[in-house]
Amino acid sequence: MSATIDNLEIIEYNQEIVRIRNSSAIIQREALNGFIFCMSLVRKMRDAKEIFPDYDDCWYMTASKAEGLAIILSSLLRERIMSGRNSDNHIVDPAIPLENLSVHCRHDAVLYLDREVHISNTGALTVEQFMHKIRDMAFTKPLSFAREKEFRFSFTILAGNRILTPIVDNVILDGEELTDWLI
Repeated sequence: MSATIDNLEIIEYNQEIVRIRNSSAIIQREALNGFIFCMSLVRKMRDAKEIFPDYDDCWYMTASKAEGLAIILSSLLRERIMSGRNSDNHIVDPAIPLENLSVHCRHDAVLYLDREVHISNTGALTVEQFMHKIRDMAFTKPLSFAREKEFRFSFTILAGNRILTPIVDNVILDGEELTDWLI
């Protein structure tokens, strides 16, 4: 993460706080590349069709099944990484040993934020809340996408304690295990 301060007006400071006003900064945050699976967070299946009328695929599941889907998708992704390694269709760097390979998944609703954020101790967003939100970039999109009502599954691939970055843009998983599981 990096930050550039465009304007800084310090009102007071001590060992614990710095109080500023009329200040602006640009914060840039990059995250490691990874795989994300997206669904629409809607109450009824017909509501998903209204979001993407030209999209020809539709899944539906209850929110209570999200953790179960995360576990199954993580397992399928792990299997795909291993089978890709064995068939020279690599998902991660082939030079990295895959001992203790695991895939972790975090799932949550996407948060839609304006790209310009005003932070104050009396405003809707405190510095602590803002820092928490930019930490989870995989679950943050610009406000202009809010109509998508997205729910995401974000996957982190690990070999031991090392995070592995995919070397491909996407991966197709064998979803046969999912047919009986989804509604």
